[in-house]
Amino acid sequence: MAEPKVKEDNHIEEDQDRISQLNNEILILILSLLSLMEAGRTCVLSKRWTNLWKNLRCLHIDCEAAFKKSQTPLRHLAHKTVPWVNQVLQLHQGSSVDELKIRSCLVGKDVDQVDNWVEFAMQKRVKRLELDLKGDISYHHDFKYVFPAKPFKFITHLSLIYVNVSCEVMKQLLSHCQFLEQICVCGSTYLYSFRVMDSPLRLKSLQISECNKLVMVKISAPNLVSFTYEGVGPYRCGISMIHAPSLVKVHLGEDFECITKSFMAIKNYFSQLVTLSIGLNLHERTIKLPEFPEFTSLKDLSLTVVIRSNGQSLLDLTSLIERSPFLHCFTFQIIWKYFMPNFTRNMLNINESPHRCLKLVKFSGFIGLASVIDTELAMYLIQNAVVLDKFILDVEKEANQSRYAVSDPEKIAKKLEARRDHALQLGAQLPPGAELIVM
Repeated sequence: MAEPKVKEDNHIEEDQDRISQLNNEILILILSLLSLMEAGRTCVLSKRWTNLWKNLRCLHIDCEAAFKKSQTPLRHLAHKTVPWVNQVLQLHQGSSVDELKIRSCLVGKDVDQVDNWVEFAMQKRVKRLELDLKGDISYHHDFKYVFPAKPFKFITHLSLIYVNVSCEVMKQLLSHCQFLEQICVCGSTYLYSFRVMDSPLRLKSLQISECNKLVMVKISAPNLVSFTYEGVGPYRCGISMIHAPSLVKVHLGEDFECITKSFMAIKNYFSQLVTLSIGLNLHERTIKLPEFPEFTSLKDLSLTVVIRSNGQSLLDLTSLIERSPFLHCFTFQIIWKYFMPNFTRNMLNINESPHRCLKLVKFSGFIGLASVIDTELAMYLIQNAVVLDKFILDVEKEANQSRYAVSDPEKIAKKLEARRDHALQLGAQLPPGAELIVM
């Protein structure tokens, strides 16, 4: 009887130690699924594990996540975060890195360290590089950074977030990085013009955001599929979409100005767009909206609108839905800039314009009650989406959306419950078979 027991114990022991039978490449792949901090802790398991994490092919160095337990703002921890990033890069032993993401906060002389980080990316033949130097959202970095003259030969994805890259440097990058497929530039205070003129030819995705001195964008990219522009600051950006036959996905947003100028810059490509996302600032009393064209290919439409409760009616936006006859999904988000809880007016008449393809509606920021603006739009959608499958209403939960905000938790709970009740009343008017989800 003893022999079978021994065999059984050995079998159990082998099952428990199967991970040791895996080769190093598989173990490194497993470690890549963990955070950098978690992967680093495995070095204490045994001698074999001591250096495995140092060969990761994907390095995501997130200083905010690493120091999240500290109550000190990240910008005040730069003297700790920068040496930590440098140490991780110095300890890396692999011959190459596929993906390098660094999220840190730099101040003073620390900004010079970025040169070393970029040099590391070049030496390791990084394919995807993301530098996010914003750190704490309340702090803005202002420094001048120049990339090395030596071009990236392997890079396909480049994301520069709050890296003050100049026009000349971007021109060099675009000229030499022939394999670039995705570019993101966000928060550069030195970028006043951006030109993509048939180089790199493989470019599929372009995002330009929060570059407050940008005055001109020229694009000629035959393989460009997705284009994102988020305007900010006092300058009006002149977008010139010269050649983009593959463009099907667009996001446009403006912080201070009406969207009209940016919107009309892509007018030659309206008929081929499949996905369109627009950010509108309608908190002023009267905003002139662009004249919406026919979107014959549009399937997915998203609108994010900054409004005030006593502002213009959201029904002005319904012409965009009506000009999209094959729309399947409509997502609408309200950001309340100014809300007067006691403001009321008579509801406007809702046009009858049946939409026979719209099956999914997502509506967030809903208040209802005395706020006629959001109720009018919700009623329009309910009455005209005749084949609707699902209507998702996300009621406004934040208590600090206006100067009249209530801080009493009990009163907040009562207001939230009232908003839910109002949403359920609207849901009772949905077309047969449609499902209401209140969040």
